[in-house]
Amino acid sequence: MRRTALALLTVSALAAGCAHAPVLDREAEALAVGEILDGWHGAAANADLEAYLGAMAPDAVFLGTDGTERWTARQFADFVEPYFSKGTGWTYRPGERHVTLSRDGRTAWFDERLFNDGYGELRGTGVAVRTPEGWRIAQYNMTFVLPNDATREVVRTVRSRGMEGGGPPGSLPAGTWFSTTTYGAVCDGCPRPGAAIVSGFFETEEECGEALRKLSTIPMQIGYPLVIHTDELAPAKEDLVGIAVVLGLFEDRAGATAWLGQMGQLVGTARVIALLDREAAYDRAYAPVEAGETDELVQTRLVRIQAGRPVAAYRAADIDEYQDEHGIAPIPHGAVEPACEVEPGAIFAIRDRSFNHRYYSHAPVRCPDGSTALVDWRETLLDTATGVDGEGRGILSQVVGAECDSPLVETWYYDDRGRYRMADGEME
Repeated sequence: MRRTALALLTVSALAAGCAHAPVLDREAEALAVGEILDGWHGAAANADLEAYLGAMAPDAVFLGTDGTERWTARQFADFVEPYFSKGTGWTYRPGERHVTLSRDGRTAWFDERLFNDGYGELRGTGVAVRTPEGWRIAQYNMTFVLPNDATREVVRTVRSRGMEGGGPPGSLPAGTWFSTTTYGAVCDGCPRPGAAIVSGFFETEEECGEALRKLSTIPMQIGYPLVIHTDELAPAKEDLVGIAVVLGLFEDRAGATAWLGQMGQLVGTARVIALLDREAAYDRAYAPVEAGETDELVQTRLVRIQAGRPVAAYRAADIDEYQDEHGIAPIPHGAVEPACEVEPGAIFAIRDRSFNHRYYSHAPVRCPDGSTALVDWRETLLDTATGVDGEGRGILSQVVGAECDSPLVETWYYDDRGRYRMADGEME
């Protein structure tokens, strides 16, 4: 009886509690979130510091449109106060707004369209929390609305600004430096790299590809990450062997260390390594030849297909037949049946004596079935260096031949579409 009475008492108490629990009016709460946002924007327009900061939670965070703008409530107050104290505010007119409440009604997520006379349309997103004093803004993130067809130009501008856009500050052009003369051609008068920031060294193309995917969201200077074999990079330590993913080339260790200090959290286990100077690099590369271990220098080279589109790969015999008739020149589309197509960005580590005898015409790759084929030299990033011109455009220079021991260099505008126009304007 006592047990039954206790059970009945407990059920009755719970029932009484449920009967008095307030019913959450989700529509009204969403309107209340909208009201705090409207008041916040209004306070900014009126330079009302107390109302503006009062709409924010004590531990709020504001994320501005610049990548460096992450302010705590206290930091944001210090930023805002000098403007508001002079009566200078800013006007963002909210438009379409969406508010979503958590199940318990204590947290809300929102997004809204904003309009400003100077900036045009922007977007604000964030989180609000319900406190004993009412709804307060816990996080606000303001971003520019960027049309898709304008992204390339904006990315090009951001990349040109070095560290302001996330790229390495003071980094040199991306490219092979000691094994060719291309590096000097694209960066006339620039110092040779003495240090590099390397994300890792990899044994296989697949491992390297996975590392590149992990880095794909990090904004970097045009041309980086640079994928290069250590035979071409010439690290000072001989035990560093494999496919290197380079995030920046620098004149010295100090410049590389400064970059890593600012970007280290984004790039994980990246480290600074020293590079041999050109003379020491040549001495080490040719040591097996001078020792009589081989009669010809054969190094591993990285054939990386440029960005943009799939590339036709041809059988060597078909290329030889075509060139016997037409000379050494790019093969027009449809003139020779391809052996396969190679995806943009594909990477092939090649160690082959025949590599040196194609005269900048074609480069070896592997088809999906494992067979060897050749792609047009200009579809690769072999013997290239990529920098930025004064207008923020990517510039790619590539050795495409030689006359009287002097390199023939072509220069192109370059971005994530690949090379898209010769820099001298002769070819679209």
